[in-house]
Amino acid sequence: MRIKNVTVSLLLLLFPILAPAQWMLQTSGTAEVLLGVSFTDAMKGWVVGTAGKVLHTTNAGQIWSGQTSGTSKFLRDVWMTDAQQGIIVGESGLILRTINGGQNWSPVTSGTTQHLVHVHFADQQNGMASGQGGVLLRTVNGGASWQPMSSTTTVELPCVYQISVTVATAVGFGGKILRTTNSGNLWSPQTSGTSKDLRGVWFTSPDTGFAVGLGGTILRTTNGGTLWQPVTSGTSADLYAVQFNDPLNGIVVGTGKILRTTDGGSSWQNQTVAFSGDLYGVSFPEAAHGWAVGQIGRIFHNAAPTGISSPDGPLKDIQLSPNPTYDALRVSFKTLMPGEVIVSIENSMGKTVYQMQHAGFTSLKQEFVLQTSDLPAGVYWVRVVTKSGIVTKPFVKM
Repeated sequence: MRIKNVTVSLLLLLFPILAPAQWMLQTSGTAEVLLGVSFTDAMKGWVVGTAGKVLHTTNAGQIWSGQTSGTSKFLRDVWMTDAQQGIIVGESGLILRTINGGQNWSPVTSGTTQHLVHVHFADQQNGMASGQGGVLLRTVNGGASWQPMSSTTTVELPCVYQISVTVATAVGFGGKILRTTNSGNLWSPQTSGTSKDLRGVWFTSPDTGFAVGLGGTILRTTNGGTLWQPVTSGTSADLYAVQFNDPLNGIVVGTGKILRTTDGGSSWQNQTVAFSGDLYGVSFPEAAHGWAVGQIGRIFHNAAPTGISSPDGPLKDIQLSPNPTYDALRVSFKTLMPGEVIVSIENSMGKTVYQMQHAGFTSLKQEFVLQTSDLPAGVYWVRVVTKSGIVTKPFVKM
């Protein structure tokens, strides 16, 4: 009875601590610096980095596979307009385009030798890219061709956000913020109120936007950029990227930091992530799921313990027994759609220590037995990935 009481206490103490912010390390298979990430939904994503590295997943990052970029240059950013069409930008004006989900990446003439750092699309046809030397490019045909725009500055512009066909905002070093309302024919400077280098920008509406930068800088505008005001970030760490899933839920990443807001950017909470290096890119396709990428091939995935990842419908009634366990753990659940299923165990650092993949199932009620006898004692997470969604749930190994 005494051991049982101690186990129950351990569950009650550990689960509330671990459950709120699960940034789990995924296996990327590379030590290259990862600089950009783009998910089209909570299953399909692409990551790019140094030495021409391109990675792709179709199962929420449980497995990352390499794609051939045809270059060894730095790839700085990627934007997928859908699961088939996307653009990569990088070193020395490099632009790569795919129309088949990355099976082939083809070079596109950019007209510049400046390093391109960021790319963003307002829709499938209209996009912009920015980079060093104040370079700004525009496409109106899905990235098949690009035209230069005059930014009237030579400072690096690490990020551009195209709100619509006509309206866009770019941010840069030294607190530079530029805005256009006529499709990039004229870019007007805005007052940022800071001299810090700004590295990322994102708008949740035509009026409301956020810029992030070095020294923990977060700026917010509620009038389209006429006025930018500082927001307390709670950190002095350098911040490199920001993305919102909806007007309330947003993520900022930086040096050993991930910040999250659930109130539209009025306040930011520090998220626990087991990494002190730089995180350069973030993709936040759904409120329950986000990815951050950075140095040494790091890819982190965030999912709420009962997070749902697909409009096809949720996983239901996931049960783990016995919990706590010694030698084996029975995992049972229901799903709304048959198909491939991946059941894995992750440790408290987010590393996958056990994985079982079933190519296809037809029954909507499933049960798997995972062997846990070789696992050290501690707290772990079971992750179930199907076409119906993703669920993670904790258990204790005694």
